[in-house]
Amino acid sequence: MKKTIAILLVLVIGMVGVWAATADLFVKTTVPAINEMLITTVSDNIPWVTDPVTGTQTSSYTSQRSAYASAAVVTITDTTAQSVGFLNVRTNERTGITVKVSAAALEYTVSSTLIDSINYTVGGGSNDYVVGTTAAAVDYLTISSGTTLRDAQKEVTVTLAAGAVNKTAGEYVGSITFEYIVNT
Repeated sequence: MKKTIAILLVLVIGMVGVWAATADLFVKTTVPAINEMLITTVSDNIPWVTDPVTGTQTSSYTSQRSAYASAAVVTITDTTAQSVGFLNVRTNERTGITVKVSAAALEYTVSSTLIDSINYTVGGGSNDYVVGTTAAAVDYLTISSGTTLRDAQKEVTVTLAAGAVNKTAGEYVGSITFEYIVNT
């Protein structure tokens, strides 16, 4: 009888152990980084990319074949800051982002020969970039660290240098460069 009880106890303990067993199934996913920068002519209805994996971006000022066909026009007789577009950025990077700005003088060229140039100031951001004076790119816009998708917008302005109206007659073209940097 003692053997039967002992065998039954071993069977019961063994069955409890089987029913108490656990198993783990691990699952994972990857959230892609969303790092987008877009220059638009208006401040609303930003056409963000719907597929963050491809990273394809378009801009009101760079989507055409000719880089200058869609350039923002600055009035030569206006000595105040003039709006030339809106810089839009968004990110879901935990460390945030910084956008730096630099610019090249407006140049008038004939047959690849520089005839004259006009300096100007790029404003609207955290710091101004003064063409002909500021050497390195400056911080223009920052999105702080965080854990969600965050966006920001700055109106980009240009103020022509004094005396621009007295320069050689012709069409002057320059560029403003924005550099998108993920903070470390």
